[in-house]
Amino acid sequence: MGCIAKRHGISLLIDVAQTAGLFPVNFGDFADYIAGTGHKSLLGPPGVGFLYVKNPDTLSTLHEGGSGQHSLSPFHPEEAPDKFESGTLNYVGIAGLKGALCYIENYGQELLRKKVMQLTEQAMKLLSELPGITIYGTQEMEHKVPLLSFNCKGYFANEIGYLLNQHEIFVRCGLHCAPLIHRSVGTLPHGTVRVSLGHHNTLEEIHQLCDILHSLGQQ
Repeated sequence: MGCIAKRHGISLLIDVAQTAGLFPVNFGDFADYIAGTGHKSLLGPPGVGFLYVKNPDTLSTLHEGGSGQHSLSPFHPEEAPDKFESGTLNYVGIAGLKGALCYIENYGQELLRKKVMQLTEQAMKLLSELPGITIYGTQEMEHKVPLLSFNCKGYFANEIGYLLNQHEIFVRCGLHCAPLIHRSVGTLPHGTVRVSLGHHNTLEEIHQLCDILHSLGQQ
């Protein structure tokens, strides 16, 4: 897709929100913009993210204001990064993201990815064996990130989330800010239950999740 866009002079933005931190992000040859968040696999705090812009002149500003760099000028800075960073930055969030990046570097990205994808594979196998559970998305591990989206027959997604919450298992339920995908897979309007696995999760926790879902299927 990147090659096609480049061939036709189309700007390309790549969203790495679900992959940054687990997989190398190296799309600079054909991506004009790369956007991501810090609070997912980068393990940072919420409220901070990043935007890579290959050529700052190709992107106009949406919000303008104080930059702290050119206070005497009545005009907004035209050079990057000040051009895109009006107002006071989220320094606490940025510092937290830096700490998370140092943690990933020290832990080892490859080791972290291997552990979390092993857990994902085990969770997918156990979930697929449960009666009444429908798993959405590919089951080919080489094409997955550590997310599992599913529904349980006889229950709305938010009901499953509430029941799991009673056992201190926290999942995300609903449309996940992606209603068009849910329209495509036929899960509108209630969405799905999404399990997001991290390298601190354990196989015992996955078994606990499946035991609860299995008990719901027997009711």
